[in-house]
Amino acid sequence: MHKDNLLLTRNLTKEGPLLVILPGWAGLGQHILDLCPYSGPIVALSHTTPETVKELTIVLNQYLNENPHNQLIILGFSYGGFITPSLFSSLQYRIKHCFLVGICKKYSQKTLKFIHSKVEKDHKDYSTQFYQAALTKTEFSKFVSQYGNSILTFFSKAILLETLTHLGTLAISESTLCDTSDVPITLLHGENDVIAPLNDAQNLVRNKKNVLKIIPGACHFPFYNPVFWKTFYNVVSSNPTRMVVNTDILLS
Repeated sequence: MHKDNLLLTRNLTKEGPLLVILPGWAGLGQHILDLCPYSGPIVALSHTTPETVKELTIVLNQYLNENPHNQLIILGFSYGGFITPSLFSSLQYRIKHCFLVGICKKYSQKTLKFIHSKVEKDHKDYSTQFYQAALTKTEFSKFVSQYGNSILTFFSKAILLETLTHLGTLAISESTLCDTSDVPITLLHGENDVIAPLNDAQNLVRNKKNVLKIIPGACHFPFYNPVFWKTFYNVVSSNPTRMVVNTDILLS
């Protein structure tokens, strides 16, 4: 399943639905993968762009053809969450559950223009500021020591600006979520998210067809928070399909 280092995989021979991870803007799939306690098969995009998502779609269709009885759990975070609905048209009948993490309806052009100017001036400095806002102080300390350098090295100014521009063209509405009647969707959102407004996520589930789970104490990037993974586990374990989750990690 590896393709030019765009796809990261784990436990592909294990039983259970295939968990598909789409990281956010300026984010690496390896970061989420390392924090993820799911012990079934996983594939994560190394980073999210329109091109890498196209490659992912091709690979997922191949995987599902080769594994006709398996299904997918999709976890799209932030920018990756905005792109996730584009996968529904070709994959929806094989998606067991979809998690949209840290999303809002749309980012304003004013906000994106401000970020663009900051990235243009010093993309590494802004990336650091972005993660400071996306994490608690304790989480940011862990992030800096474990992933900070790899993210600052991986993302060029050009990639950040290109994906930021693409993010400005994306939006999620109530109708976007309602029209996917065959895909159960859960929104997961940090209580203290200052990047994607919580009230936007609350408005997206007003029709009560989809579910919003608020993660206490979490910021925009909630994956360090054990409550996030416990919530993920509770949702997937309630589905009538066999789930394999490393609960030792969840409870640590």
